[in-house]
Amino acid sequence: MSNVQDMSANEGKKLEIIFDGRTFYRIPIKTHLITENDNISDIAYEYTKDIVEKSDILFISKKVVAITQNRIFLAREIKVSPLAEFLSKFITISSLGMGLGRPETMEIAIRECGTIRMLFAAIIAGFTKKILRRSGDFYKLIGSKARYIDGSYDGNIPPYDEYIILAPENCNEICREASKRLGNICVAIVGVNDVGANTLGVSHDDMNPKEISKVLSDNPLGEEHQKTPLGIIRELK
Repeated sequence: MSNVQDMSANEGKKLEIIFDGRTFYRIPIKTHLITENDNISDIAYEYTKDIVEKSDILFISKKVVAITQNRIFLAREIKVSPLAEFLSKFITISSLGMGLGRPETMEIAIRECGTIRMLFAAIIAGFTKKILRRSGDFYKLIGSKARYIDGSYDGNIPPYDEYIILAPENCNEICREASKRLGNICVAIVGVNDVGANTLGVSHDDMNPKEISKVLSDNPLGEEHQKTPLGIIRELK
């Protein structure tokens, strides 16, 4: 069994968080640069088999799962449609990057969701923003497949700073496969950034995705040079 005291947080991040009166450690796991030639269950086993404990939750970044599924597009090779150019102009740019405000990312979102759905979302969101002064409806209406797309930006580890990364597929199934490989450990796939966290898949029906998201809400892994796409949630008893 590993000793959490021997482990450390990533630079600028906290190892410990208190949620709902309980204390959790979020232990970052460093790996090699993961590519489409890797298998995520093999990666999870290789890097955590000597660390993970029965009561832990292994969490995996959605980006690396998508990369192993080859759900990536080199941004400069994407042919952008006039619709993508048009819709991208109405997206608010955040501190985390351009997101769908980049025409290439919007093009991939249209391909994922379909033209009709994207137009419907844009029209409704335009109406609610202008009349009701409410923002965010566009992202709610387009659905998670487009909402979880990562547009290429400088914060990603090269060469993935030049790629657009889609949402991973079959997240629950992947979690179950990794869990089985590790002796039935709880596994989750998460999307985490500096404004919050979302849990996309879990290995066991009795896991609480909302709780996992809350425990990871301060982005303990980081998103840039850390090379820690895996982590362990360990409750302090």
